Amino acid sequence: MLFTAQHQQTETAIEAAKQQWEKTFDAISDWVCLVDRDYRIVRTNTSGADFLRIPIREIIGRQCYDLVQCNLESFEKCPLQRALQSGLREENEIKFPDGRWWHIVIDPIDSGLAVKIVSDITQRKQAEAEKEQMQARQYEHRKSESLNRMAGAIAHHFNNQLSVIQGNLELAMSDVTADSGITQNLIQAMQAAKRSAEISRMLLNFLGWNPGGMELLDLSKVCADHLAKFKKTLPPDLSLELELREPGPLVQNNVQNLQLILFSLISNAHEALDDPKPPLTVATKTISAEDIPGQAKWFPIDWRPNQNRYACLEVTDRGCGIDPDDLDKIFDPFFTTKFTGRGLSLAAVLGLVSAADGAVLVQSRVEQGSTFQVLLPLAEKAALGTGPDADDSRGSSSAENDR
Repeated sequence: MLFTAQHQQTETAIEAAKQQWEKTFDAISDWVCLVDRDYRIVRTNTSGADFLRIPIREIIGRQCYDLVQCNLESFEKCPLQRALQSGLREENEIKFPDGRWWHIVIDPIDSGLAVKIVSDITQRKQAEAEKEQMQARQYEHRKSESLNRMAGAIAHHFNNQLSVIQGNLELAMSDVTADSGITQNLIQAMQAAKRSAEISRMLLNFLGWNPGGMELLDLSKVCADHLAKFKKTLPPDLSLELELREPGPLVQNNVQNLQLILFSLISNAHEALDDPKPPLTVATKTISAEDIPGQAKWFPIDWRPNQNRYACLEVTDRGCGIDPDDLDKIFDPFFTTKFTGRGLSLAAVLGLVSAADGAVLVQSRVEQGSTFQVLLPLAEKAALGTGPDADDSRGSSSAENDR
């Protein structure tokens, strides 16, 4: 009787220990299993069902490489095979088509069995990839800043030397008679110097080196005054539809900079039109950060809205549109799909807008047209105002972008 009682106690203790071990085994978040020399799974914890996304009853007795769908090449490099041959710990990492990453550790044990521990390292791999991407972006940013400083310094000194050349040309022209043969040579030299100075100025604008004196400006008024003043210089076949809100959104900027932005966008849009040329639409409004078109491409690419509302200058054309392969390049200096010698205007626009903590949004469809939206921070008075365009949310999805 005593023996029977002791035997029952022993069996009860063994059963309790077994249950405790099984609970511990199943509590492990990694997939832990026993595998034999034929690569068949002899035992597994419940995490295996989560890893393989199948019931446990479908795991036991299956060959592990079949369950994880390894190909022949990966099977030949299997850490289990190496571990059973060497008798030492082996490990490996595998990536699945759905983006998951597993880290596999194999520890051989007696009787031709091995313990296989699989950890899901997807988040770690994603974090490492994001870190590498961030470091790459930081490197490119530092390199870009260095190149911009160098290019800006060169353009600045080049511009200073051109000023000296122009000054001396003017003095030389004042010392020769009008019918002198050298006069035409001096005139051509002066024209070339002026064109070079314009390129230098545009490059400085692209680099954000030439923002000019800032003042509180009504964006609509600046656009209206500029278009009225330079109407005769616009292409004769250009027709404009103006939607300039009055009063317009207020910005802290420079008149010359805004005029250059407007003129460059109009010229760019005009060159996208086929004959007969449909009218361009020039509009001003305010736009909230939440209403920024999700399908738009914005520049600089790392720009993100940091205030609730922005002043918006919008130029829409119904021209040839921009090839998707060219969209990321349109603000690169001297990139053009037109004729040689062009390509600084949009680069200068981006430089001036970036210097003002703004962005350019571009939407475009081939053969349907383009929309360029220049977003500039609202001046403090405008942000607090309740003018007619304060709640304007007119979209620009009817047209898109160009070149």
